[in-house]
Parts: sequence; structure tokens; C-alpha cells
Amino acid sequence: MEQNYHYKKHFITAMLVIAVYAVVMQLLPILIIKPAQTLLASTTINPGGFSIVICALLALVICLWLTRDKEYWASVFTKPREPFSTVVLWGVIGFVLVLIGQGLAALIEVKFLGIPTGSQNTADIVEAAKVAPSLLLVVTVIGPILEEFVFRRSIFGVLLKPTNYLIAALISSLMFAVIHLEFTHLLVYAVSGFVFSFVYYKTRSIWTPIIAHVLLNSFVSIVNLNVDKIDMIQQQWIIWFY
Repeated sequence: MEQNYHYKKHFITAMLVIAVYAVVMQLLPILIIKPAQTLLASTTINPGGFSIVICALLALVICLWLTRDKEYWASVFTKPREPFSTVVLWGVIGFVLVLIGQGLAALIEVKFLGIPTGSQNTADIVEAAKVAPSLLLVVTVIGPILEEFVFRRSIFGVLLKPTNYLIAALISSLMFAVIHLEFTHLLVYAVSGFVFSFVYYKTRSIWTPIIAHVLLNSFVSIVNLNVDKIDMIQQQWIIWFY
């Protein structure tokens, strides 16, 4: 009876986290963009970037407050989490596994599905970050934390006990892919979500997928913001070798 009570309590918290992410992180920036344009008209601050950053910070603060009960995190698994050194190690391993998984998924998309490489979502984010550099904070840190709160703890965590690891991982990964609104690359995003679920399940610590996710987004951002420099270095290496 007490277990059912705690499960229902944590289920409600999980649903609130999802609602905060959907409303504050996804919807609110659209609603406040016009007031932000008026407020920042006499400044050089980009109102779009400002709106997203403010809403992301607000969503993070609310979600941290909602999940302040340590039992909320511990209740997902029957065993205690791994030591933090192991958590960090698997976070790095998770990052490498995601890169490998995304590469294989992209290969399948190109070879068997005829889908060209390249993510429009990533390209749009990079272009927006060039205009409003503060968005990089959302892309590389706040966004990954919130998404792990939502898709790993709230969705995967709620589904794990009434189903099993595979079902919970598949559903949460598919939802993670859909929320990025790039349906031609669902497989790439779903593979990423599945790896994040795996390292979460492996270490029983939300910090593991957060570390992997932050490393992934940071790596992708750095690469995409320095494409010209990377191409130049590649050309220099080619000339040097040949």
C-alpha cells in the first residue's frame, strides 16, 4: 500500500516536470517574444534568444524544486546508484556510444532510406546561436539537463516498473526523437535517447545521461560553429600528406 502511494506521488511529480517542460520551455518563449521585442527595442540583445534563455532557466528552477525530494530519484531502481567516479566514466562512455550510434543510424538512413545527411534542426540552432550566443548555454547545459529530467527520469522512470527496461527505453527514446520535430532523422535521435536510457539504467544515476548529453551537445555545437576552420585544417592535412 505504501509503495503504491509513493509511486503515485512520484508519478504526479513526473507529470508536473513534463508539463513544465512543455509549457515553460516550449510554449512560453513564443508567448513572450513580442513583449521581449518591445522591452529590448533600445538594446542590442536579441529578443528571441533572451526569451528562450529566460524560459529555460525558469523551467530548470521549477523542475529542480519539483524534484528536490531525493526519494524521487532513488525510487526508480531497487539498487543504489554507482559511485560518482563510475557515473562520470559511463557518462563519457555514453557520449562515445552516442557518436557511434548516430553514425550507424545516419548510415542506415542514407544507404537504405535515401535520407541525406545533415540536421536542419542543428543548423537552425547554430545559426540562432551566432545571433544570440547566450543560446549556447541552453543548447549545451540547460537543455540537456531538462531533457534528461523529462525523458529519462519522468518518462523512462515511470514506465520502468510497470513494464521493463526495453519497453521503457524504446518509448522514452521515441518520444525524445519526436520532440525534436525532425522526423526524417527520427532514427538518429531515437538511438541517442536509447543510449542515454542505457547509461541511466546502468549506473542508476541521472547524472550519467546528463554528462553524456552535455558532452554530445557541446561537441556538436563546437564542430558546427567551426566548420570553416575544420575544413581548412583538413585541407592542410591533405596537402601535407600528399
